[in-house]
Amino acid sequence: VLSQEGITPIDMRDEEYAGATVGEVLSRIESTIEKHKTDLNGLESQLKKHSDSDGASIVAAKSMLSDRLARYRVQNQFAHSQMVTVVHAWTPSDRFSELEAVIAKEFSGNAMVVELGQEDVEDTEIPTLLDNPKIFKPFEVLLTLFRPPAYGTVDPTIMVAVSFIIFYGFIVGDAGYGLVIMGFAYLLGRKWGHIDAVRSARTIGYYMGASSIIFGVLYGEYFGDIFEIAPGWFHRGHDTMKLLIYSLYIGIFHVILALVLGIRENFRHGHRAHAMERLGMLMGLVALIFVAFGHFDIWIFASTGFRVIAGALFIVGAILIVSALGLVMGAVGIVEIMSLGGNVISYARLMALGVAAVAIADIANQLPGQVGPWIGVPAAIFVHLLNILLSMASPTIHSLRLNFVEFMPKFYAPEGKGFTPFKKETVS
Repeated sequence: VLSQEGITPIDMRDEEYAGATVGEVLSRIESTIEKHKTDLNGLESQLKKHSDSDGASIVAAKSMLSDRLARYRVQNQFAHSQMVTVVHAWTPSDRFSELEAVIAKEFSGNAMVVELGQEDVEDTEIPTLLDNPKIFKPFEVLLTLFRPPAYGTVDPTIMVAVSFIIFYGFIVGDAGYGLVIMGFAYLLGRKWGHIDAVRSARTIGYYMGASSIIFGVLYGEYFGDIFEIAPGWFHRGHDTMKLLIYSLYIGIFHVILALVLGIRENFRHGHRAHAMERLGMLMGLVALIFVAFGHFDIWIFASTGFRVIAGALFIVGAILIVSALGLVMGAVGIVEIMSLGGNVISYARLMALGVAAVAIADIANQLPGQVGPWIGVPAAIFVHLLNILLSMASPTIHSLRLNFVEFMPKFYAPEGKGFTPFKKETVS
């Protein structure tokens, strides 16, 4: 009976609990938890004491050891004889002339710098230095889950930054919530702004809040429907079908862009078979989109001519896939065209999450009228705060998921290694 109800029996192996009633077991467990809390507080107190007395020395020792390890690792970049010493190293190409000038000044003609051409070095050996505009620099932290892009391939930082902020605002879409989110970002920076990653997160938080404000004005939402202000675009809570259509349009654009980038990158790097496969999948996806648009009588796609074009595109795409992958794997590739349609449909979450946020905000605003202001107003504030916290978590996760799962794998090559300059560690 317990198994059928999903209740797993626990075998009390500790003799201390053997034969005890449920109440006695719970009482002893609570006593154990309190004891552990006391022990934990004692350990934290000791840790703080050691940190105050020895923390600076430990950090300094860590920096010294890091310097020594760096010197050991870099030794294989040197070669020397009685007359000549050669150093092989990396520097950003736009700073080569600066390096050359410094070497000439320091060694007064006794040293020379030679720039090797890219054809003289394996691409896999070249480190990657991300060099994005200042406005997009903080978004590089979002891609730290992956290895850097291989040298000479696409850095997706700017595209991920733009799409992430649009997706986030599209989902949250409340001007009042956007202001609160920017406030949270400000407090985060005030508390832990000395940490590089936190500074980047704070800046991203400002962008997230600003995007929410813009879409909030377009939707006419200010803490839900608490203010009766006409939307600049349309009220998404009253027209969910339109919101769904725009979500799918975003998905179509995003997935097609990813496939186009994949085709371009594969052709650039001589991977013709992969490029043909991606091209075939793109043609197949476009054919599915034409058929779907025709089914819903969208514009001219319902005409017989476009149905013929869709069929031709699908057939040509299938031929390209089979010619690139062979008969067996080509058949699998043709089936995967359907999964691309699933990728597009996955963007419907932009609509679903947004509508859920609207519903929670509207429920909060209805509480004072239903249970009275004394209970309803604090309850409404609590529900709004809960909704804001959810709006900072769930839309962030799903906006990143659409980039990491549906978009980037179609072209991104995270096979590089980061550029780490040889330098002395400093303690700030």
